[in-house]
Order: sequence, then structure tokens, then C-alpha cells
Amino acid sequence: MSRIIRVLTLLLPLSLFGGLLSKGDFQVWNTDAVNIRVSRKMTLTGETQFRYGDGGKNIFYKHYQGGLLFFRSPHINFQTAYRQVYRRIDNKWEKEYNPFIDLTFQASSRRGWFISDRNRVVYRVRGGKLFDKQNLWLYRNRLFILPGLRLGKASMAPFFAYEFFWQESRGIDQNRLQWGLSIPYRKKTMLNLSYMLRYLKNRKKKWINQNVLWIDFSLHF
Repeated sequence: MSRIIRVLTLLLPLSLFGGLLSKGDFQVWNTDAVNIRVSRKMTLTGETQFRYGDGGKNIFYKHYQGGLLFFRSPHINFQTAYRQVYRRIDNKWEKEYNPFIDLTFQASSRRGWFISDRNRVVYRVRGGKLFDKQNLWLYRNRLFILPGLRLGKASMAPFFAYEFFWQESRGIDQNRLQWGLSIPYRKKTMLNLSYMLRYLKNRKKKWINQNVLWIDFSLHF
């Protein structure tokens, strides 16, 4: 574990400090997921996520999610899901309702390489009503690359990911560049530890950057 911490320290930039949700804010994100295989071509999925900003001290975001993942083939899968989002704005928790669908294309090699391209379409219900002018469509595209390199007896693997967000009325308003380590344990457990450089437009549509330490834990049954 001490080796993992040293590696993560090297991944982090030297300057990480900024106020909550401002330019340079250092954040800690924690994601916990459960995947239950109910048939050869279908998996039940669940996820929670908590985000802490202002140097990782104050929680400002959380979501709860459930869905069904369908495997069309080894190279194509489809997910339909619902996410309940809570954002802390002006010290008040604002609700958001996010039904979404995923279409993912993926490929792997005998040498351990794995590449996936996830396409997500989200309908953001923000005003509490299904048909409201505040509601927006959001498209997300995430490219994930796992090279064929394995490290140590635990078979840790470095990974890289890039994701962009296109939102109705705002265009491209977020970019995420992520790299880290994927650490398996006894086939049913996976821990991803990573650093993410996040560029996004604020309310005034000005680009700012934030630094994220992401802890992603998942169980597979």
C-alpha cells in the first residue's frame, strides 16, 4: 500500500490549491459500485458517489444510481439507468433527476490491452418537472485505455481516460483527463486510484481547471 501512495503522490501536480469549486480547487471523489450478473447478457448495476472540494474538506455533490447493463456482444454493451443527483449550491442541496443511456464499444487483446469508447446521453431534469425550460440534454463521450503492462504480484495496471461533455445551450463545457492505477483483488473486487485534471465552464462560461484525486471501488458478482 505504501508503494501505491508514493505512486499517486508522483501523479499529483505541485499546485493543487483553490477555493471550493474555484480555479485550482483540489477535490476528492469517492465512487462505490456494485455489479450483479443476473444472466449471461444482463447485469444489474448500482453506484454512489461523493465529491469533496476546498482541499477535500467540504462535500458539495453526491449521487445515487441504478441501472441495467445489456451485453450485445463482447464488443458492444448498452445500459439504461437513472441517477439521482444532489448539488450543494449556496449552502442548500438542489436535486436533479438524470435518466440516461450508455452505448459502449470495446475491444481487448491477448496481450492485456483494453480500449473502450462510451457514449452517454443524459436528460437533466432540473426544475422538478419532466417538461421544463430548465431541463437540458447532455452528451458525454469517454475514451478509456488500459495498456498491456502489469505491475507487481497484484497485477496492477496503469490506465488513461479522456472524456468531454457537450451540453445543450452551452456546447462543450467540460473536459476530463485522467490517469491512474487499476488494482484487482480476487476477481470480484476492483480499486481504481487516479488523478484527474478537470477543465469546465463556470456559471459565467469561463474555463477553469480543478484537480481531483479519485478513489473508485467496485464489487462484481
